[in-house]
Amino acid sequence: KAIEYYERSAKLNNTIALNRLGYIYANGRIVKQNYSKAIKYYERSAKLNNTDALNHLGNHYVNGEGVERNYSKAIKYYKQSARLNNSIAFYNLGNLYENGEGVKQDFLRAIKYYEQSAKLNNTIALNRLGYIYEIGEGVKQNYSKAIEYYERSAKLNDSDALNRLGTLYENGGG
Repeated sequence: KAIEYYERSAKLNNTIALNRLGYIYANGRIVKQNYSKAIKYYERSAKLNNTDALNHLGNHYVNGEGVERNYSKAIKYYKQSARLNNSIAFYNLGNLYENGEGVKQDFLRAIKYYEQSAKLNNTIALNRLGYIYEIGEGVKQNYSKAIEYYERSAKLNDSDALNRLGTLYENGGG
């Protein structure tokens, strides 16, 4: 029944319904998993500037799910989504640059993308930045900065940030 209503809404170019159908088919929720149908729905939603659909397409191109792995296309979709202020897309771009996946590893560029995501209150990005400064990955180790990022995430009730803060203070880093 849900699919029926989503499909009716999708016929009216409802980007949320199109994205939802993509998600349902990609994850095999209430239907058999079907990446090609998922991609079709995500692409229709993306053409209507749905930031989540753009980000999902990026994920599919990174992981080669339903499409051939293609980092250039993934980055294109992530950047499109990020331009529309999708914090997860900023995070995903940062992750590609931090790990050198499909791009030359570039910690400073990764941090730039993580910071953009953090500005949108993405706790995963805040925690990643905290960790980068805590261990000094690609930057000079800086416990004060690490604590600053963890505290921002903790203020958003993120339990991982609270745990990292506890660990830092326990080990004398705070």
